[in-house]
Amino acid sequence: MAYFNPANAYSGYSGAGAQGAQGAQGATGLNGTNGAQGATGAQGATGAQGAQGLKGSTGTPGAQGASGYSGYSGVNGAQGATGTTGAQGTTGATGAQGAQGFQGNQGAQGFQGNQGATGAQGASGFSGAFAGTGSSGYGALFTGTNSLSAGSLFFNSGGTIGVGTISPNALFTVNGQLSAKTANIAQNFTVDANGNATAVSFTSTSSRVGKTNIRPLTSYVVDPLSTTKQLNAVVYDSLIDISATNEIGFIAEDVQPVLNSVVTTVDGTVTGIDYSRITALLTEAIKALSTKIDAISAKLGS
Repeated sequence: MAYFNPANAYSGYSGAGAQGAQGAQGATGLNGTNGAQGATGAQGATGAQGAQGLKGSTGTPGAQGASGYSGYSGVNGAQGATGTTGAQGTTGATGAQGAQGFQGNQGAQGFQGNQGATGAQGASGFSGAFAGTGSSGYGALFTGTNSLSAGSLFFNSGGTIGVGTISPNALFTVNGQLSAKTANIAQNFTVDANGNATAVSFTSTSSRVGKTNIRPLTSYVVDPLSTTKQLNAVVYDSLIDISATNEIGFIAEDVQPVLNSVVTTVDGTVTGIDYSRITALLTEAIKALSTKIDAISAKLGS
């Protein structure tokens, strides 16, 4: 701002002259003292809430508190009422029949009955001569030719019977061929003097009723296949029936140490073999061999 200095003014006629150029800006004046602090303004409005800060890391777990005291056991409740009985189940299948029990002791002998009435007289015996004095010990010897040939039937005092022989060496001895026949078949059964038996069929009793302590064959013969391999079949000519040649079978003395249960003996002497019982051994041997074959086939198939 320009200040008017009367000393610098021209004297003369007054009049309206042109305005002079603006003078240079003067130096800045000294800074005045600070004025008194104004009164505090009214509080501004609350700003908007800032964004939520990041979640802090989980602190270390605190030590476990001491266990609380165990509460008292509650009083047992009253027993519930008995439930209704369920329906009866169906009857199970009948179990297998048990093994036959041991035979009981023989009962006491009964009282002897009264003697029966005399029977009717039997038919007349064979016609012909009877002689028992020709040899010592004869009970009866039929020698007549009307019904029986001489010396064909003999009873001695020892209780033995001979047919075709007067020297029976057993309870019943036949010297010759024994046969049974019917009208339609010439011979159903024969046994010749050499011991060769011929029949329509032979049946061995084998019902469960007559057996006890039944168990698998392997409980007696551990390895049927190995046992079968120890049996040696042979071909032979008979010394008993010289007409029998090229017979096949086993030697009883060779079979005895391998399968003693099929070998028969008389007074400690080996006499023969029950060939029918070897069938059971062969059956189990074939089954064992079949199991081995199935195992090999399974390996080859895989």
